[in-house]
Amino acid sequence: MNAGCRMALALAVLLLAGCARTPQGIAGSYVEHIDARDNPPWRDLIGDFQFDFGADGQLRVHQVGGTQVDAHARYRLDGDLLTIDESGGTSSCRESGVDLASALYRVRYVDDGIELQVLRDECRGRREAMPLRPLRRMH
Repeated sequence: MNAGCRMALALAVLLLAGCARTPQGIAGSYVEHIDARDNPPWRDLIGDFQFDFGADGQLRVHQVGGTQVDAHARYRLDGDLLTIDESGGTSSCRESGVDLASALYRVRYVDDGIELQVLRDECRGRREAMPLRPLRRMH
């Protein structure tokens, strides 16, 4: 390979690396709409839910205009693996004194947001709601 080809290849690699998502690439606010057809037993938990991923690793989830859900947690993104830890915050993922606060999801970036695939999550509410459909980035 001649010097010109090597230079072009190196430049292409640098450009592609610049397009890669950084751990802060998930930071921002997302919304998901849940309706009664999604989970009939949870009819009181319908509406829009906002997920605020702070650049500082803080995650806040709340029901827009509602009071049923307001959870604070920490998150970490390593490549496409999202770890959520609610043990130090307020959590809707505590049942009968059992802490179900940590979870692991795979993140896939889609046109206007992210899709989450459950890898490990013992919290039924989070496991059933977060990956229901893509979280749309709020602009």
